[in-house]
Amino acid sequence: THVFSPTLVGDFKLSFTRFSDKFPDGPLSTPSPSSIGLNMPYVGTTTQSLLPEISFNELYPQIVGNHVSAHVDQTLVLNADFTKSAGAHTFEFGGQVSRYNFGNPGDVGRPNGYFSFGTGATQYNPTSRNTLSGINDGNVIADLLLGYPDSGGVDWNSTLYETIPYYAIYGQDNWRVNNRLTLNIGMRYSVEGGVVDRFNGLNRGMCLTCVNPITNDATYQSNLASASNIAAWQSAYNTLGVSSPNLSTVQGGILFTGANGQPRNAYNVDWSNWAPRVGFAYRLNDKTVIRGGWGWMFAYGIEAGTTSGFSITTPYISSLNGVTPTDYFQGGTPYPSGAEKPVGNSLGLLTNLGNTQRLDFPQRKIPRSTMLSLGIQRQLPHHTLLSVKYSGNHARALRTEGVFTWVNGSLPLSFGYPELQQNNYNPTLASELSAQVPNPYYGVSGVPTNSSLGSSQTVSAVNLLVPLSQFGLVGDYTNPYGKSEFDSLQVKVDKRMYGTTRGLTSQLAYTYSKTMVKNTYRNGWPWQDASPIYEVAGYDRTNVFSLTGEWDLPFGKGARYLLTNPSRPLGLLVNNWRLSGVFSDESGFPVGVPNVWYTSTHSFVPDGGPTMGQWMYNCNGDPKACYTSRPSWGQGNQPDRIGYLRQPHIANLDMSLQKSFTITESKRLQFRADAMNLTNTPLFPGPSTNTNSTPKLVDGRWQGFGTINEFQQNFPRIIQLSLKLYF
Repeated sequence: THVFSPTLVGDFKLSFTRFSDKFPDGPLSTPSPSSIGLNMPYVGTTTQSLLPEISFNELYPQIVGNHVSAHVDQTLVLNADFTKSAGAHTFEFGGQVSRYNFGNPGDVGRPNGYFSFGTGATQYNPTSRNTLSGINDGNVIADLLLGYPDSGGVDWNSTLYETIPYYAIYGQDNWRVNNRLTLNIGMRYSVEGGVVDRFNGLNRGMCLTCVNPITNDATYQSNLASASNIAAWQSAYNTLGVSSPNLSTVQGGILFTGANGQPRNAYNVDWSNWAPRVGFAYRLNDKTVIRGGWGWMFAYGIEAGTTSGFSITTPYISSLNGVTPTDYFQGGTPYPSGAEKPVGNSLGLLTNLGNTQRLDFPQRKIPRSTMLSLGIQRQLPHHTLLSVKYSGNHARALRTEGVFTWVNGSLPLSFGYPELQQNNYNPTLASELSAQVPNPYYGVSGVPTNSSLGSSQTVSAVNLLVPLSQFGLVGDYTNPYGKSEFDSLQVKVDKRMYGTTRGLTSQLAYTYSKTMVKNTYRNGWPWQDASPIYEVAGYDRTNVFSLTGEWDLPFGKGARYLLTNPSRPLGLLVNNWRLSGVFSDESGFPVGVPNVWYTSTHSFVPDGGPTMGQWMYNCNGDPKACYTSRPSWGQGNQPDRIGYLRQPHIANLDMSLQKSFTITESKRLQFRADAMNLTNTPLFPGPSTNTNSTPKLVDGRWQGFGTINEFQQNFPRIIQLSLKLYF
């Protein structure tokens, strides 16, 4: 800090932080794959030979782990802040220059492989579960014992060392207009550079209009010209009522940072992040003040780039036709063609053909929040202060939560609707979409035989109808279509019962709020919804109440009534006791809705209200009577969650009793006895949303769809005693 003059002060800060972590998800000392009869492929990023990870789609946890998650985060920040006084104005201005680094040394994914087991191989109908009335078919353990994984993969990943620069300047005028009104007017401008990897190991999205060199491949052109292929395509697409797709020119290919004229930044710089803000405080009278404010705030970019070409997963081919499982795992060689090795950017537009691509595109936007508040504060009689305000936060340019926007994921709604919706479902159309047609990319040198597309002579008819069919699915994670809206009424009452330095103080706080989000899609590829669902947030709590208090017990030195001037020996026992506590209660989270078809008109709330045995309507114990698995290509029609049915909630009470012992003027000892969840009240989870699980009582606890399993989610009562020396 430097005082330049009586009216100008500067504050300068330079900070450096570094954080590293390393977390394995297993003992990393398992037997070799050959000990259980598996011949796993060679991957050059590991010298260990471990069992592949084994996980399940439902019920059971992961039973083998072989992955190490390792990260290093490093930040260097320089701040310069100035304050200038000039009459009724106080100007604050300055800026920030920072550099953020991220690395993942040793984190190369799962080079020893992983497999996930579902129920497809042991269902009566491999494309739709529970199609036989009264029968809960399919079992993940049975699929494991038979050796039929639903999915899997082997990772061959590179590591990264990334740099993100950030610059910001700001200015604000705090203007005391008069003795009643103060204004705050400011502006901040920030620029975040695109992520740069030390070795240019990142993508810059995809060129969607570039002609892919595979177009001129002799084998590809031969496949297109094959009379038998043409006849098969015409037959399949005539049945669907559409023309055969025009595959003569293949468009689209992955782009890379620092290659073929592309800049080293993974993202274009967003130069539009101007953030104005305005606030005011107006004193109506000596006991009443009105305050308000509005402003834009920009977050930091949340992406670290994608590495397609430098990291690759060789997928396990679980089926060649979507119905019959392969026997690769069962036969002991899950990857008969070995593991794909990443080739970096050397293949250009030919990179990673044949596999689904999830990419960051360079046209990302920095998320922006609009902050709003307007409130009144009033001094009431008897040492009481009342505050009432509206507070809101509306965010835009958010990413869709864990769900990619499929760049090639939107077939025309006129094709397939309403025939694939619940009330009009046409199983014949669904079968025709899945019909196997000749794969034009099979045998083409640019499409590896161990890729999803290059491993089979046929593909589903729907795959060739969408653009960029040489990859399968192409997803964009940097889409700015998500948003959230938080609006709240906040009331707070502060009261001091007596005394200025000792006594009883309390605060009552209540918030009534609603949080809505638009960040996930109901339906994905190939009929992705036009926009995300607008629905209540999973973390929304409508009512939040808390009551806090501190009571200096009314005896001992400084008290008003009892033992106000005790002797020194007695004072050691009775002086400086304080009791404090927090009582809180809040609404439960919204209940999630299973991603199935609901065939009943009954509300999700059971008759008579929620009970442990039927918190969410489960057709009175027979969920199959009104919940049906979505069949092949069936379109979802339910929200992710509902706001009118909430998960269980409880009131919670925490208490603390403390006493201070003065040793000398500069030293004191504090004793504390703390009790968390003093009433020892358990909090239970939300209802099960597994519609394949029949409700039943097991050892006095409910299990199954719509029921509450009495498994405590919070900590039981915790009592802790402590001594702390202050000096």
